[in-house]
Amino acid sequence: MKRSYSRFLAVASIPLLALALSGCGKKQSPPGSAAAPAAAAEKAPAAAPGAPAQASGIAAHAAKLGFAGHLPKSTELYVGSANLKAHLDAAKKTAFWKDVSSFIDDKVPAAGKPAAPASDSFKKLWGDDVFVALCKGAGPALAGLREFSEVYTEITYRGIMAGSPLAGGAAGGAVPAAASEPEKIARALLADPKLLKRAADLVGGLKIPPLIFGVKTEKPDELLKQLLPADKLAEMSKNAKTSEVTTALGGKFKCFELPVKQFLTDELKKKLVDGIPDKPGADSPRPVIAKALDELQAKTLAWAFGSAAGHVIIALGPDVSHLEFADKPENSLLAKSEFDKVLPYAGKDVLLLASADAAVMQSMASDQPMQPMLRGLVAGLKGSEIFGSLAAGLEPRLAEMGALEKKLYKRTFSNAVAVGWWDQGLHVESFGGLETEMFDTARPLKFAPLLDDPGLVLGFNYHTNPEFSATGRAYTESWLELVHYLAGEIVKKGLGGPQGGMMFEMIDKSVIPELVNFYHGSKTIDEKALGTEQALVLDLGGKLGGLPGLPPEAAEKKMVRIAGVHSVLDRPLIGTNWTAMEASLKRMFAAIPSPTPIPVPAPMSAEKNGITTWFYPIPLATEDLLPCASVNDQLFIFGTSKNLNESIAGRMAAPKPADANTGLKWRVSFGNIREIIKISSSLSPNTDAAGNAKTATRWIMPFENMSGRWWKENGLRRDSMTWEIHDVKKFD
Repeated sequence: MKRSYSRFLAVASIPLLALALSGCGKKQSPPGSAAAPAAAAEKAPAAAPGAPAQASGIAAHAAKLGFAGHLPKSTELYVGSANLKAHLDAAKKTAFWKDVSSFIDDKVPAAGKPAAPASDSFKKLWGDDVFVALCKGAGPALAGLREFSEVYTEITYRGIMAGSPLAGGAAGGAVPAAASEPEKIARALLADPKLLKRAADLVGGLKIPPLIFGVKTEKPDELLKQLLPADKLAEMSKNAKTSEVTTALGGKFKCFELPVKQFLTDELKKKLVDGIPDKPGADSPRPVIAKALDELQAKTLAWAFGSAAGHVIIALGPDVSHLEFADKPENSLLAKSEFDKVLPYAGKDVLLLASADAAVMQSMASDQPMQPMLRGLVAGLKGSEIFGSLAAGLEPRLAEMGALEKKLYKRTFSNAVAVGWWDQGLHVESFGGLETEMFDTARPLKFAPLLDDPGLVLGFNYHTNPEFSATGRAYTESWLELVHYLAGEIVKKGLGGPQGGMMFEMIDKSVIPELVNFYHGSKTIDEKALGTEQALVLDLGGKLGGLPGLPPEAAEKKMVRIAGVHSVLDRPLIGTNWTAMEASLKRMFAAIPSPTPIPVPAPMSAEKNGITTWFYPIPLATEDLLPCASVNDQLFIFGTSKNLNESIAGRMAAPKPADANTGLKWRVSFGNIREIIKISSSLSPNTDAAGNAKTATRWIMPFENMSGRWWKENGLRRDSMTWEIHDVKKFD
């Protein structure tokens, strides 16, 4: 039986593709063009004398912006579609949609029996606007969930390590190795009163973030009756406190409040507390856990459902106090000042709208993502007779690493808003969000023309922030020092085998110092000899040539090449440190035990396009596959292809107009990704490769260049993204 393809497209999770392929709406002028001010100035018609005042600014466009114009100004996070049904209807007319739906109809087996009525009702929730919103009070609730997740991670790794053979679990330690994972975690938690108190406080403070979810549909009240018939409502009402709420948009919402005590009964609580091993004195875990369970019992779970503005609405939270709507757009979420920034785009064929308060984003961000896991692992080893001293040595290192991690992952946010629309592809403009210090956004991007190359597959161009880079390097160094310490301690415990101690001592005295010298040379080059501007270029160019193992016809096929491009401050300093690095490399290889000495060949050099390229002679290598480094007074390029390095130098030496863009620029070419798939499959001995490649390239055929930029505007983060998408008239 042939089924509606829209149903299966929803199941296959490609609504975004549907949006992107929608062809509705007239072609719009980009911001900054001569036509843009006219679009930006598009307003509601003037009111007649004596008539009620009409909304102005972004609120005047509320009807085209989804449900945002109905939510209160206190909403902390919102993501919603706009005009989704029109976009989907246009998408269904495209050749690509028809091809996808035909494929799915062919692959998905027919149903054995008719679908249940409830299933048909749920289908009606797909196909029109949808939104999700976190309401006032969501930030603290999300922060509590994040903190609980971090403590749970620490407890989990502590329990795993405490019950492992490394910690003596196999020998009958505090947590036996044969114990189940939950038992290991529970025992490890009870062994640390401070950690138990912290976890109990977080459990007692957990809250469900106040959330509202909505779907636009025809006849929402009738649909709710089908989804929740009277017998189900009666069943839901047995143990819950019920009420009704009338909102500013009209309609009555049925509300249910269920005490957690309905699930966590006094009998169950007593059983849980009595099952905990008790300890005399202040460190007894029973009172701590009993208090947390009391706090949980006092909480309620609330939900409500109803209809508003043609939407089926569901609300969840600790209560239903957040179930409120704005009576008019000028009092709604759209009245927030940050929405003024999207006014120039309100006249476009809007697909989506999103906003987030700085506080709610901050509540979800951790500045020490690795520390909970590491603290748990180290704490789990403390009880080990063998590795207790190792754990003691790790603690100060973790403290130092934690300070660097906190500095590196320090995140600040600003109120954010984003708008997306369709115009020969998907466009997204956003304002605010994560205010990272990773990049220097004040300097112009001189390498930006490299991203315009037709052969580009993936490219980035940006200026690094030296202070941030130094912190990242110090954090990496702390990890390497920790690994070195661990390796040494493990060898000392005799776990390296009979030759392990001797081998480690030799490496530690002969190889590691030279490796450190090599690293310090590269560090000096990075911090003092190179400028802040960098670019990463991955392209599809050159030729494979006569590489071994490939058929003769592969010689003319294109290949992937990679290059990292850096600006230069001090070329002589690069040469001095490069020579020192090469000497360290030779001494390091000479110190490695080997039946025959490991030779380091003398490097060769070549000059072209005003740049000198250094490389080691490699048998069977071609100039398109030759790891090398190229340098002149302006550029330092490290890559996989001599030809690419020289080509970049030639392009950057040619006169070009000044690019005033700052921040970070990037581009991805899906057309060249398709070519890579085709070339790879044509060279594969697997006969099925061609068919798989054809399918893969078919699915990404509508997608072309995706490009974007991140920069600072009026002191706040600014992002812009464009994805070129077109319908497919013919499938190869």
